[in-house]
Amino acid sequence: MKKRIFSLLVMAIAVFAFTACEKDDPEPPVVSFEQSTAEIMENSTSALQLVVRADQTINEAYQISYTVTGTAQAGVNYEELDGSVTMAAGENEAVIFINPINDTTIGEDETLILSLESSEDYDVSMEAHQATITILDNKTPPSDAPEVSYTIESVSTNPYLEEELEITVGISQPVGEELPITIDLSDGTLTEGVDYEVTGLEADNQLMLPANETSASFTIHIKNTHELGVDQVFEIGFADPLVTTYAVSETANTASVNLVDPVVDLSTWFNEDTEFNFFFASGDSPSFRNDLPAHRIRRHYWNFEDEDWSVLPGAHHFYYAENNENQWKEVINIYHKQEGWPGVNAHSQSRWEINGGMDLLGLSRFLDDDARYFRNYVSSGDDGWIRFVATEADASEGMVVIPEQTIPVYKIREGFDWNERIDDEEGNTYRAWHTDSRETQGKIWESGNVTVVEVEVERSEGTFNAATGTIVFDAVFTVSDPDFEIDPEFYTDKDGDTYTLRVRYTPF
Repeated sequence: MKKRIFSLLVMAIAVFAFTACEKDDPEPPVVSFEQSTAEIMENSTSALQLVVRADQTINEAYQISYTVTGTAQAGVNYEELDGSVTMAAGENEAVIFINPINDTTIGEDETLILSLESSEDYDVSMEAHQATITILDNKTPPSDAPEVSYTIESVSTNPYLEEELEITVGISQPVGEELPITIDLSDGTLTEGVDYEVTGLEADNQLMLPANETSASFTIHIKNTHELGVDQVFEIGFADPLVTTYAVSETANTASVNLVDPVVDLSTWFNEDTEFNFFFASGDSPSFRNDLPAHRIRRHYWNFEDEDWSVLPGAHHFYYAENNENQWKEVINIYHKQEGWPGVNAHSQSRWEINGGMDLLGLSRFLDDDARYFRNYVSSGDDGWIRFVATEADASEGMVVIPEQTIPVYKIREGFDWNERIDDEEGNTYRAWHTDSRETQGKIWESGNVTVVEVEVERSEGTFNAATGTIVFDAVFTVSDPDFEIDPEFYTDKDGDTYTLRVRYTPF
């Protein structure tokens, strides 16, 4: 009996002791973030303080561990974190300091997510174990940032000239690193690849300003769309900067390019007084055509020996080129003199002749043995002879352009007597070229009795003045043919087979 009572007493003491031990071992603190979200600017000069709270204090310090995830990169968007924070003895809060890094690149906001990790020293709140920090990207340059601007406000050009326009961007003070400046070409008025091409810009239309330089340039290559009468303004601006190293000027932040090709008033040269109405029509008696408008213009050359203008004789008739009122094109009439025409008494004497036309430079007069159906045939290409170029509507002065082209001139084939006199069976005398013209129907370029002499005309520029009626230009061309020779009085310069003639046109 005594033994049983003793055993029960021992058990009671053990239970009491165990219970006392349980009460002496308290519950661990529960830690949590004070706030689940927070924001800080990347250019903030003070750190964001993220508070970790414990629901109770204990007499010993302990480490609270956490992980970091998100889009923000340590060392790039914020200073490296330790991954743990110390809760001091007797304290119920600790602070994690988040220091953003202010880079100059403008981009998206970045996030970092801190998640508390469990430990034997504490428990983690299931409701507040995570905090999301947003680092707001700084898109505003400092107040003393250097300003970029365009060095020109506007420029006008005629697209026919296909000029290369250098656009320069300046900065108020140099910076010590290469600077990407984004150019805005999205005006919408013109189409890149159709109206213009751009060189000097990198991907995404970035103009790279070298370190320690105060300016950089890119080039707009204007393309000729052959749209006469065009008047469009293309505005070039700055796109939103990619960095905060510079600011955009509030005043000089655009450069406008005005593409203008006004119709030039050519009435000084093309009027009733200069009108030519004497192109013969095909037939057996003389009559004139009324379907071939043309104007006769007086041509001069600069006489190098006399140092004065001299008339360069010859018939030269011009009119507007088809679909381009600013272009002069020669007018050439090919007609058939049939039997019955004065002096044409037999079929053998009938022939095709060329009248009118002639060329801008008088090229055929410098060619020995040039082939003629009464006159030689000299025709410019599709671009015509003279292109009038102005950059203002109603301009009375401007530029003329002689397009680059190859002009064929025809000379008599060696061994063929072009002007040989031949008698037919009835005793009528005719020339050898009469038969040739009938075979080609006036298309002298199809004759087997001619040789082509190619004249390479370089692009040349000159001026026009409607008030004085003068058109002056220096024509440069090359002819490699032994039968082509120009007397020194006609040219202002000669380099081998390349000649320069100074030509002037005035109303007839």
